[in-house]
Amino acid sequence: NAFVQEMDLGQGIALNEALRENLFMLLVSIMNQIPILVIGKPGASKSLSMEILQSNLNGEVSGNDFFKSMPAVQVFPYQCSPLSTPEGVQGAFDSARKYRVEGSKTIVCVLLDEVGLAEESPHLPLKVLHRELEHLDGLACVGISNWGLDAAKMNRCVTLYRPAPTVDDLCATAEGMVASSNLKAYLQSLSRAFFEVYRSQQRPDFWGLREFYSTVRVINAELRRNAAAAEKSGGSAAAMTLEPDVLMKTVLRNFGGRPEAELDGVVANFFQQCGMNQAKVRRLGTIELIRQNLAEPEARHLMLLTRNIAALRLLFESGLLTHDRAEVLFGSTFPGDQSDVSVASMLQSIKAMMRLPIVLVLVHCDSLYESLYDLLNQHYMEYGGQRYVRIAHGSSSRQCPMHDSFRVIVITEVGDAYHRLAPPLLNRFEKQIFLRDALLVDSDQRELSAMTRSFGMLICDATTGVEDEKVIEGSVDVVVARKLVPGFHRGLLVSLVLATRKAVQAVDAEAEASAETAASGDSILAALRRLLWVMPPESICACMGRDRLLLRDNFGFDVIREYFEHQRHSDLPSFMEWLQYTKAAWCDARGSLACVVTRVPVSAPMKAILPATSLKVQNFSLHELSSSQDLERVIGEFYAAAQDLLVVQVDLAACSQQMLEHCRFACEKHRSELLRQHPTGTPRFVVLAVHLQQGSEQHYSFDFDAQWWHAFLDALEPQAESGLPSLTQMLRTNLLDCITSLDDGWLMAQCFRSALARLVYPRARTSDELKVQIHQLLALFQDREFVLIVR
Repeated sequence: NAFVQEMDLGQGIALNEALRENLFMLLVSIMNQIPILVIGKPGASKSLSMEILQSNLNGEVSGNDFFKSMPAVQVFPYQCSPLSTPEGVQGAFDSARKYRVEGSKTIVCVLLDEVGLAEESPHLPLKVLHRELEHLDGLACVGISNWGLDAAKMNRCVTLYRPAPTVDDLCATAEGMVASSNLKAYLQSLSRAFFEVYRSQQRPDFWGLREFYSTVRVINAELRRNAAAAEKSGGSAAAMTLEPDVLMKTVLRNFGGRPEAELDGVVANFFQQCGMNQAKVRRLGTIELIRQNLAEPEARHLMLLTRNIAALRLLFESGLLTHDRAEVLFGSTFPGDQSDVSVASMLQSIKAMMRLPIVLVLVHCDSLYESLYDLLNQHYMEYGGQRYVRIAHGSSSRQCPMHDSFRVIVITEVGDAYHRLAPPLLNRFEKQIFLRDALLVDSDQRELSAMTRSFGMLICDATTGVEDEKVIEGSVDVVVARKLVPGFHRGLLVSLVLATRKAVQAVDAEAEASAETAASGDSILAALRRLLWVMPPESICACMGRDRLLLRDNFGFDVIREYFEHQRHSDLPSFMEWLQYTKAAWCDARGSLACVVTRVPVSAPMKAILPATSLKVQNFSLHELSSSQDLERVIGEFYAAAQDLLVVQVDLAACSQQMLEHCRFACEKHRSELLRQHPTGTPRFVVLAVHLQQGSEQHYSFDFDAQWWHAFLDALEPQAESGLPSLTQMLRTNLLDCITSLDDGWLMAQCFRSALARLVYPRARTSDELKVQIHQLLALFQDREFVLIVR
């Protein structure tokens, strides 16, 4: 206490037992150059302790006379991560030694921040510590970790372990944080509630001490605002108490991110401990909670848990963000972006964005999070009215200027947050689950139930032909549905309802407003028609054995005729002809964004497939690009040039779903810029042609939305060039006539190579033998007598 009480802690920092012990042990170890490792849960004041020491130990220019007699401390931080290398850790110690001057009154300290993360590196960077901790040569060394290291390292230093706090510890910390006498009466109850939540949570440390600290700060700030408003209106500020709606809002914001059932238990626990009734308290929706977070400059940064990165589009579709006030940064899986140089380049981009009053959205940026820990933890400093925050990359760190209104949103998959991401990262955010279900209204729920039943009956028709209990209950077997709709998942029908509602509203908003029942029926039919667009022909053909009148009664229209006559699934040229002249499928006044799925491999270039169209075509394959910069450049060049159609071929055997989503958003962003600068002009079309391999479709998924039109194509090349009748012609012709009309010689020449590759020979064959065999077969296919024998 004698040492710690001399320190200037700063406003709003509670001097609890954990902070007091951390400060004392760090002070003694640094002054005596004894290596120390501080271990504790996220929020145990480990990093805060080092910040306080740095700000107080300034030698002769210290603000306190007590510390003027002590040496100044110069810290060389190294941000550890799963990407750390032995050379990086060694470089931190070498840099510290170069700075140290003999006879100087300055102690040089190497700070290994989040040193536990370095143990996950395949390069084994911490093996350097074995020698360095035994031969510090006048240096001090501090390691900070959320878990213990191996015994070989911990035995070489002092280890300070902070256990999880008790209820009394939490209460004492909260009392040091707040100044409101009205809130202090509830601190014991809030501490007990959090202690119970922390102990019983299903994923350990998903919620940590930072959730408790944030809860206390938010409630305290709310009471202070209410007290100020009461004084301004002539009321009594002393009468302000914790209201149920304030408690509800605070708990929902700080303890989000888990399934509804677990969140309900957390809310009930807090209300029970505080002696309040939650029955009549309104629960805010996810969108309102996100909007409140973004509107408060001092709120914690936000993490959105989602599936198929649906949250990214929902942020823009719901109006929470706009393209001119937000920047999106994707973690790239392109081969040219997998290096430290790429990470450093992305950090430079973030430093430039931090100066602006914008929202930065990070998607799959796992390699950056460790460098941004101080930013995400709101460890800011102010100098001359300018806010600064430390950005670290290995042994390099810099205090970078930051705008007061700059905010960060991290988007991650639900499964990653529950099973893969580290608690130190999770605890730095307000977390919310943001799925398309959050946008559903009552009328959408009715349409979803009706459409789920209709689609379930279609599944039964295409498989067993018998309705099962799941369909009657209004649910769908996802495993069976994926066989009929490539990319199907549990949220697909929800996205279809929302996308169709927007389309119907755009076509006839007045009719929907005046005749809700009719509009609802039209919306369901439109949704079912749109669902047919993404189904392969074999799924529809499986239903043809059923009574077509029964199908019409179930769906409200003739499914077979709709698919094979009104829609265009045979090839890309016929689909483009339909898309070019069907403005109902356009996403705006300047054309359409379309994503087509096919099971044919990548073959001929698009200019050969689309020779008869009047469109100027630009084409590239996504897997041929080396970096995300190449992707942005190619898409930007398309919108800047006088091209009409951009076709991006996406072979999911050669590139990831993450690269596909990156490409989709890049197309949306550049299109938004085009519309902002030139709202009218020549239509521009973008088509993503996704090539799936049979059996690998479980890695692909998609969502319907207001911008992209989705379709399944049986082929890309024109049907006439395949030597086969079109789908519609085959349905109207018996099998014998179909076979008789084929050009057998041409057809065999097209498919004999794949058939030849399946043959297994008793001995290895030379390339010359294969060439002779291929030439012989090609000659036979030109022999009319041989072809007649095959027929």
